[in-house]
Amino acid sequence: MIDVTKRAYGNEAEVVEERIRWLIAGGLEVVPDDELLATSAGELRAQQYHGATAPVSIADCFALAAAIALGDRLATADRALARVARQAGIQVVALPDSSGHRPK
Repeated sequence: MIDVTKRAYGNEAEVVEERIRWLIAGGLEVVPDDELLATSAGELRAQQYHGATAPVSIADCFALAAAIALGDRLATADRALARVARQAGIQVVALPDSSGHRPK
């Protein structure tokens, strides 16, 4: 998250870290990665990735693997990730992207 927001949007790391702390204070659950989660994420990407129709990143797949492991919802603005999550039976909280559009 810090990488993209700094490179793509010019945000300072300290600002992003502060906003992440706000999210955690508001109830965001941070899931540490481990071998099982990494394996699940890798399997998801191997099964679901398609450059044209499902360009999910490994980071997307980590988020999805965590939601699956926790049996919880997944919040995303990414259409490809939302589609893959729904196919996996995970409820999606559709967030607005930078244009205000939410994934369907």
